[in-house]
Amino acid sequence: MSIPTPADERTPDHAGTSAQATTTDGDSRANASTADTHSATIPTGITSEDLIGTPIGTRLWRNIAGIPEPAPEGWVRRKPTRAERRTDVVLGLILAIAMALSEWSANAAGVYGDLGESALWVRIAYPSMALIIVSFRRRTPIIALLVATVVFIGGFFIPYHELFFTQMLYFVVFYSAGAWSRHRNASAWVRLTVAGGTISWVMLGIVVSFVMNEPIDLPTPTANTGAYAVFTILANFTYYVGAYVLGNIDYVRTGHAALATEQARVLREQRTKLADQAVKLDRVRIARELHDAVAHHVSLMGLQAAVARRSLPAGEESARAREQLEAVEANAREAIEELQGILATLRASESDTGMVPVVGAEPDHRTVSPSTRGVAQLPELVEQLRQAGMSLSFATVGDPQPLTQSADLSAYRIVQEALTNVRKHAGASATAEVRLRYGRERLEIDVTDDGFGPIGGATASTQVELASGGRGILGMRERASAVGGTLEAGPRSDGGFRVRASLPLKGSRGLS
Repeated sequence: MSIPTPADERTPDHAGTSAQATTTDGDSRANASTADTHSATIPTGITSEDLIGTPIGTRLWRNIAGIPEPAPEGWVRRKPTRAERRTDVVLGLILAIAMALSEWSANAAGVYGDLGESALWVRIAYPSMALIIVSFRRRTPIIALLVATVVFIGGFFIPYHELFFTQMLYFVVFYSAGAWSRHRNASAWVRLTVAGGTISWVMLGIVVSFVMNEPIDLPTPTANTGAYAVFTILANFTYYVGAYVLGNIDYVRTGHAALATEQARVLREQRTKLADQAVKLDRVRIARELHDAVAHHVSLMGLQAAVARRSLPAGEESARAREQLEAVEANAREAIEELQGILATLRASESDTGMVPVVGAEPDHRTVSPSTRGVAQLPELVEQLRQAGMSLSFATVGDPQPLTQSADLSAYRIVQEALTNVRKHAGASATAEVRLRYGRERLEIDVTDDGFGPIGGATASTQVELASGGRGILGMRERASAVGGTLEAGPRSDGGFRVRASLPLKGSRGLS
């Protein structure tokens, strides 16, 4: 059986079914929307099957009817696909051919003794009916069961001498009524009535034979009616209970699978939403850090312009220079105001989206000045992680060169985030290495570990991003890109994981 998806297993709006609710002790409660639905005008195009409700009932009745409690709200099993319908036609054709061959070979071998052969039209009609019934066993399971019951019982009166494949056919149809009927109340009552009526009819025949002191009419007549009665009870009880229970199990299992699929879909949506929010939050933080860095330099420029203006001697040339310096001061003040306005807008957007810092994550940049975080603080960060039990080494290659304040902060944050990911995902026994390489124009940051890396076949970048709520590789790449740098991350060929970033040095052409 195929596992359904939530999209094709929701109750149609016009079907008259509504959300179902139960109390913890199993007692049913009528849903207000149900009453409203039934009191409304029935739209055209609704079949009688659509009008058969699915009552909640007690917990016992839910088990009898095969109503799955853990299932999406309003869920019913989807209708069979075109491929499944073709499969049913093929199965019906196989059973029809098997019935015809079985009936012919059994009569030719004298298995049925003196009962004789069935009429030719019966030998043609029964396999043909088997083909039709099996072909519709999943499309209209209740109707297929009722027709199969009439055909099955009619075979004892016509008669039709084929026992093995006819009973196999009836078992499949009885099972399908429990596994595929979307209306559990009707399905349960029909199956209980058919099973109880059939067993009662068989037992009535045995009782009549016992009272009349006549042997049971079988290919090999038996005079031990009591023993035959016990055999018949066991056979019929096992037959019907097996088909009934297996049908319910299949329907309930499908409901559980639909719930698992629905929950997985919701989790994927929530995870994507959280990742998007985390990216937005990271961008807001980067903008805040850039604001602090740029605002510092612009304010300094304005202050220096003011000092220079006041230091100018009197004169016509000095007056022109004084005007230009006043323009620099004005532009600096205007730039500061615009930066503050943009930052206020970003913070308001952050509040509106409900984004909050992750507990246990890096400190909020609103309380930690960017000027206190940079490459110079990386040894302190490494030492803190070592004291926390992390196996970590740190080295610098080349002569340290100055970076812009934004690039300096980004370098610190990239190393911090990379080591956080090592601690989270590489395993307790992993060893990490941090290397800084100063070139002529760029700073190369290399963070590697020898841990077990991604789990379950996910790509490395996806694994880290999802595990950290979207604040992993994507956030580091955003930081590098914001200062004109690049970042690469992925699994190492010999095991573990590597994060490599390249940031421009101060005054290099890499920073635009």
